[in-house]
Amino acid sequence: MKGIKWELMTPHNPQWNGVDERKNKSIVGVARAILHYQGLPLHLWAKACNTIVYVQNRIKHRILERKTLEEAYSNKRAYVSHFRIFGSSVYFHVTKDA
Repeated sequence: MKGIKWELMTPHNPQWNGVDERKNKSIVGVARAILHYQGLPLHLWAKACNTIVYVQNRIKHRILERKTLEEAYSNKRAYVSHFRIFGSSVYFHVTKDA
C-alpha cells in the first residue's frame, strides 16, 4: 500500500466537506449580524438564514460570468424588486367585519 493513505470517516458528516462548512460559517455570520443590527429576537434565526441563502442565490457571481445562480439554473433573470430590509416593520389593517 505505497502512496495510499487509509482513513476511516463517518458517512454524511459535514465536517469532511470544507466548502460547505465555509459557506455555512458565512451564512451564520451574516445571520448573526442581521439579528444583532436589527435588534431582533433569536427565534428568527432560521428565517434569517433562509433569507440570506435566498438573496445569495440572486446575486451575480464572477464564476458564472456575471450571472446569478437563479439565471444559471433556470435561464431566467432573477426577480428582485420584492426585496425589503430584513426585520422592517409591517402594519396590517384589520377590518371590523373580519
